[in-house]
Amino acid sequence: MKHIVHPHIARLAAAALTALVVSACGDSPVPAGGLVPNPGGPGMPTSPPGNSSLRAPSLPTPDPDPFYAQPASFSGTVPGQVLASRPITFAPSGVAMSNEAWHLKYVSRDVNGQPIAAVATVIKPTTPGTGAPVLLSYQFPINGLGLQCSASHAMEGSTVNSTIQLETANLLVALQAGYIVVTPDHLGPFSAYGTPRLAGQITLDGIRAALNYAPLGLSSTTLIGAWGYSGGANATAWAAVLQQEYAPELKLVAFATGGTPADGISIARAVDENPVTNAGFFSLVLSAILGTNRSYPGLVTPILNARGLATAESLKDGCGGGTSDGSAEPTGKLADYTTSADPFNEPGVIATQPFITLPLAGATPITDTFVYHSQIDELIPISGADAMVAAWCRDGAHVSYFRGVAGEHVAFQAATSPNVLAYLASRFAGSPVAVTPPGTTVCN
Repeated sequence: MKHIVHPHIARLAAAALTALVVSACGDSPVPAGGLVPNPGGPGMPTSPPGNSSLRAPSLPTPDPDPFYAQPASFSGTVPGQVLASRPITFAPSGVAMSNEAWHLKYVSRDVNGQPIAAVATVIKPTTPGTGAPVLLSYQFPINGLGLQCSASHAMEGSTVNSTIQLETANLLVALQAGYIVVTPDHLGPFSAYGTPRLAGQITLDGIRAALNYAPLGLSSTTLIGAWGYSGGANATAWAAVLQQEYAPELKLVAFATGGTPADGISIARAVDENPVTNAGFFSLVLSAILGTNRSYPGLVTPILNARGLATAESLKDGCGGGTSDGSAEPTGKLADYTTSADPFNEPGVIATQPFITLPLAGATPITDTFVYHSQIDELIPISGADAMVAAWCRDGAHVSYFRGVAGEHVAFQAATSPNVLAYLASRFAGSPVAVTPPGTTVCN
């Protein structure tokens, strides 16, 4: 496996936490021909109308490890069912630790409701917490088009994805608190970077798989929390809004979502147009657009020019906006890679945007949710989080919202992690009032 480490880790982390970059589906590269009901719920449209003849260009190189291969048949399976497992040496940032850990391959669904196999890593604390075990689902900002960028590889010692390394401290603190942790590869088997519905579904099914895996000692009554920032927040926030539709049986007691890229297309447009952020993060945003296109090929497949197709090939296995063929990262604007002078106003982009944006009509969290965002976030403007929270509150969700006044995107994550851990601990303990930082507002 070729290691692709971004030359500027701080920049990568910040970029990696840019919105459209987030999350993703691991679905078939073939889109639905129409609106397809999600089999887990009442039939909410999941995919925009599309041309079923379209294909996304430059899918990732298949993982050479046969554990990650899709099964020949999903007959008789249900979401969250464990298909295979194996023990691993837990080695975050390449440092072997004594925690028991496993990879789980389990059943999930793509954005068109079709079954896929996803992978998550489950880790036990060396010292269990007091009382019944609890489960924390931690969503890393994976932010890569290559399958080598996955969280499961990072948990087994890979240092390819430096963004994940920057957040590993949060996972280690959670383990020290006595939590059992599941961390999913929420971009799915095609690393469809930027498709939040599937990221949410893979997250919920990863929780189901952990509950189903006997060595963890969990049950249907286990209390569950979920946490993610930026790219990881996209998966977490969408898990929160999809819970009622997709996995209402789960005993979730808390979601914590920070630096949430609620409207990825708008963020991508802003990065495209702002010369400062464009200079630092264009390649990352372009990677996210191409990753979203793997789930929704109508997004940009019809308008990619020769340069766009060649760039998709150079980025197809990269992490954090990096290329995988040794070429320089792409620069410029999205129009340079398409046949359109105004690609953000093309029909495919307009049609896809509602399906990858929060708030999502008809869906709101049913579990206590802590949203935190910096007012001076330079990559993911707080306006998107403001609109998301306002809609959730109008719909009756119980939301604690912390609008921080200091710290850009990456610094804010580091500064607020202790607050998130305190919030989660209070929810697991069943405290009457959630523990949140001063200045937090609460609705419902």
